[in-house]
Amino acid sequence: MKTEVSITINGCAWLVSKVDAHSPGLMVGESECRGTCWSGTSSIYLSNELTRVTAPRVIRHELAHAWIWATQAVIPETWSEEDVCEIIGIYAQDIVDAANFILNRLWPGGCACENSGI
Repeated sequence: MKTEVSITINGCAWLVSKVDAHSPGLMVGESECRGTCWSGTSSIYLSNELTRVTAPRVIRHELAHAWIWATQAVIPETWSEEDVCEIIGIYAQDIVDAANFILNRLWPGGCACENSGI
């Protein structure tokens, strides 16, 4: 089963890896996460304990981090509702498309209808 896939975000290559749930790549401080995004290495790590049902939300979440970093968006201390909606309006379809690409390669075997909603 495939455990890595490459994607391009804003012209930069990112490596997305499905790793053991206890992998150091899934640690943030002392917290074990289901997914992480590391801008310094252009890497996203996803827990192998995710399923086709739980993975899409985690993938979209980590891709949102990656898109913000790859586009060098300035993140103020507090965003207004308009700021959040602008980011969603610009990048939502790209994030969903990338998430479906990753899901279908790292968690094969489902139907597209499983992930049609956000």
